[in-house]
Amino acid sequence: MEIYEAVATLRKDKNIKIEEAIGNSMSRASFNRYINGKTDLYTSHFLELLEKLHVSLEEIEFMCNGYTDNVEKQLMKELKHAFEDQNIHELNFILQHCRNEYALDKNVLYSHLASLTEVLLARLEHKNIDLKENELYKYLVKTETWTRYELVMFNNSMFYFDAEALKQILPKAINKLAYYKEINPYANEGFRLLINAIIAFISKNEIHQALIYIRILEKHPLNEDQAYEALLQKFLIGVKLILIDDSKGDEVVKDCIQTMQFLNMEKMAIMSTGLIEHILENKQKNQLQ
Repeated sequence: MEIYEAVATLRKDKNIKIEEAIGNSMSRASFNRYINGKTDLYTSHFLELLEKLHVSLEEIEFMCNGYTDNVEKQLMKELKHAFEDQNIHELNFILQHCRNEYALDKNVLYSHLASLTEVLLARLEHKNIDLKENELYKYLVKTETWTRYELVMFNNSMFYFDAEALKQILPKAINKLAYYKEINPYANEGFRLLINAIIAFISKNEIHQALIYIRILEKHPLNEDQAYEALLQKFLIGVKLILIDDSKGDEVVKDCIQTMQFLNMEKMAIMSTGLIEHILENKQKNQLQ
């Protein structure tokens, strides 16, 4: 389905009169030519039309894709599942696919996804890569204006960034989130960004940095229906207590992990248990030194 077809369908299905849809932005004749695919609209007129139809550009795109995700979201889901399943064969397949697609039309999305896949493969295979030669890393460092695209890419690659790179990029990402806090997708991405940053710093034994971002996470407002986020927030507050040698932390993380298991969040429970084991092992090593 083309965008103009989606617009025509929405107007009819919502029983919105043509006069109500176009307002004073265009003539009825111009609108009819547009929905018949005979002409395009000025950007301002198109955005005003979407507002009158009470629909977002993302929803229009979703309709035009046959109510399926766009290429970026589909590939990100495939990457996520392949990485979680530690499916190196599938990751290599995705890597080659992205390289081939980039070679065809130079769409930078595929270059970035290929770079992200290289990072994920390196993590699974315990290999080192030259991060400064990674196209995604270079892009994120140089980009001043971040949107959801950059946040998603950073969220999925930050674990391979060294501590200094994280310290450089993370504040910029968090500052940009403040501009989008009223938009739900950005709000969700922002919470996930903080979670991943904390875990990344702990895995790199950058405890001071981890504590800084846990304190930021503690102040992150959540609604009552955000039970998943509330559970992770509570768990990392317990982690903070363990890191500062507060005995209450053990009980907090234990309760959270038991809740994860009760809710069949097995991957989350395993990851959380592994994080606590990592923290305790390092605390023990530090005591022996």
